[in-house]
Amino acid sequence: MSREQQDFKELLERIRGGSEHAVREFLDRYGRHILTVIRQKLNYSLRSVFDSLDFLQDVWASFFTGEMEHTFHDPGALMKFLVRMARNKVAEEARRRLTGEKYNFSREHSLDGSKRVEAAGLSSPVPAPGDVAVAKEEWERLVEGRPLHHVRILQMLRQGYSHQEIASQLGLGQKTVYRLIQKLTSRCRP
Repeated sequence: MSREQQDFKELLERIRGGSEHAVREFLDRYGRHILTVIRQKLNYSLRSVFDSLDFLQDVWASFFTGEMEHTFHDPGALMKFLVRMARNKVAEEARRRLTGEKYNFSREHSLDGSKRVEAAGLSSPVPAPGDVAVAKEEWERLVEGRPLHHVRILQMLRQGYSHQEIASQLGLGQKTVYRLIQKLTSRCRP
């Protein structure tokens, strides 16, 4: 019997004897390889629903609750057994989720076409607080350092007055108001 096989048998005996340290050593020694097998076998559409660690824990639970009674002559036989168990667990869940009736993913429908999503897309008659804050900052940046008569033109424009109404109230020509507005707003554009 080789040294590797002797270490392997001693490790299994310590696990059967209830040694937590031996269990931790076992999990560290074989866990990464089994996890790699699970990740290779796990269907892409199931990856958003299941974590590969869930399957690994399922393999360990099955192994430690009933399969420890098997006799494994060497680490290779154990690895083959664990790999087969992991593949079977992943395949079983894939069949259940992709072909079965009760838990089949193809029966699930997105809420994108629902009334709830349509309602979420509707705009509110009241602007959102963030939009109000952004608009206030832009306004302050627009009027900062401007002469009072320019600020007055921009205020009237903001209140909904037309160019003609602004011109008549301030005693200016309509083309003058238009040129001033173009000049003021062009400075604010990035």
